Amino acid sequence: MFIHKRFNLIMKKFHIKYTPLEELKPLLEENGLGENEWYRLYSLYSWGGGALEKTRIGCPTLAPYMLVDMPSAQVAILRRNPYYWKVDAAGNQLPYIDEIRADTVTTVDMLPMKIMGGEVDLARQAVSITEVALYKENENKGGYRVIPLKFHCPIPITFNYSNPDPVWREIVWDTRFRQALNLAINREEIIDAVYHGFASPSKITPSEYDPEKANQLLDNMGLDKRDSEGWRLRPDGKRMELLIETSAPATDFIPMIELLVEYWKNIGIYTTMKQVESSLLSSRVQANETQVIVSSWFDLPVAQGNPYMLEWVFLNDRYKVSDGFHKWYTRFGKEGIEPPDSLKPVFELYRKMRASKSFEEIGIHMDEWEKAMHDSLFLIVPVEDVMIPLIVSNRIKNVPEKGYQIMANFAGEVLFYDE
Repeated sequence: MFIHKRFNLIMKKFHIKYTPLEELKPLLEENGLGENEWYRLYSLYSWGGGALEKTRIGCPTLAPYMLVDMPSAQVAILRRNPYYWKVDAAGNQLPYIDEIRADTVTTVDMLPMKIMGGEVDLARQAVSITEVALYKENENKGGYRVIPLKFHCPIPITFNYSNPDPVWREIVWDTRFRQALNLAINREEIIDAVYHGFASPSKITPSEYDPEKANQLLDNMGLDKRDSEGWRLRPDGKRMELLIETSAPATDFIPMIELLVEYWKNIGIYTTMKQVESSLLSSRVQANETQVIVSSWFDLPVAQGNPYMLEWVFLNDRYKVSDGFHKWYTRFGKEGIEPPDSLKPVFELYRKMRASKSFEEIGIHMDEWEKAMHDSLFLIVPVEDVMIPLIVSNRIKNVPEKGYQIMANFAGEVLFYDE
């Protein structure tokens, strides 16, 4: 009862029912939110929002751990929640571990050395199958185990449909352009070269590999002229260039993007990539300065049948939805950029899912939504069903040995150290 009362007392400050909009406006502006997005402000200051942010320090929660400090942007300290409601079979209150220090490396290429040096007790999402042989070779030296499990979400290629360049918008809004980029991707090569065979071609988006057809589509949409070096030209006579930006949150991002660069160069599009620090990339997204981003995950399998989970998976991540489209949708068409007719079903069907009154109705709209995503190529998913290693210290017990790797996060309260 105490924690509920304390939670209500704190969270009333962020809820429009208890706090006038005028008092909320400074916080909305500080967090880059519009007046109609007060509910996102509420989420930002609530533990239910998910990410480790300073706004959530000391927030009451029924979760097993509470965020108590963030001495830097790379370090978060969590302590066991004395009000956590679960006990084990013997009646001992969970969680077992008293304190967690969550460290974020500046770049993921630092992670293998920290793991092999025995500095990490648990490493999950930032690792990939690309270094599994290296991790296995150093298990004894590093005092850890490598457990191969399933990854619950693939990596999407996303487009900034609201970039202020009108020629870019004309090109990227044309479904044929996205079809051409997708047809140019050799998924079997990505599976072999990046994932060592531990993945499969995507089903969320079409997986046909046909660079000849890709070239034909680009020619047909008016990108048939080339410069003296053989690169395609835009309708305004400038070279058709693509910049792929990434914060590389895991070690498989860079090698996959390097292949994408070559695939798109092979169909005459001058393509480059750039690794950008995550906060800078987020700023560039909100400033509408990007073209193509490969810097997030698409948790569609875990969102199926749940439109509220889908919001977190799809709409709430501006890496996946252009800032202009995001504002158009969340601010009811009063701001932002209205999507073309070919992309509107993605948003219309999402709205229908949220208004559904039964699981059966949600399922129908979810099927329609997935088909709209598949056919429109709103985003492109190269591969799915990726295997991913869970790296865990030999001292930690009660670790999942099969299924999805993310369960190591959701079962954190039953992990314990065997000294």
